[in-house]
Amino acid sequence: MRRAYVAVLAIASLALIAGCDIGGDDQLSKEEFNAKATEIDKRVSDSFDTVFENLDEKDLRSNKPVSEKTKAALAEAAQTEKDAVAELADLKPPEEGQAAVDELVRVAGAQADNLAEAAKNPDLTGKDLEEAFSAEDPEKPITELRELGLWPQEQNGQ
Repeated sequence: MRRAYVAVLAIASLALIAGCDIGGDDQLSKEEFNAKATEIDKRVSDSFDTVFENLDEKDLRSNKPVSEKTKAALAEAAQTEKDAVAELADLKPPEEGQAAVDELVRVAGAQADNLAEAAKNPDLTGKDLEEAFSAEDPEKPITELRELGLWPQEQNGQ
């Protein structure tokens, strides 16, 4: 009888564990997702600040080649963006933000690829750099995520 009781108890425990899905749902709350998005956004913004620290608007409209330092910073920033896209793709946002996150992953991933290719161009100009940035613009899905409270608000014109 005791053996039957232990077996029933073990089966009931397994059913309870399966029903509760321990380890379960990785869906993040708005606050959790926003916190992770803030970390990702800061990392990517900081890496691109390095690219633009020696460039101004005039440089970006110029056919003058950018420096090797700028190209190296661009390659590093593109890799940072690729890593951030992979990290973002692994997150499970609140349901209402999933479509915007999917779009951001698609657009930012394409932008990172464009920028990585641009960094390899030995004759990269400011104008080429600006075109590589604008070919895929992640602003629309980011704006949608901000409106949902899932992405950090712009600060200091960023």
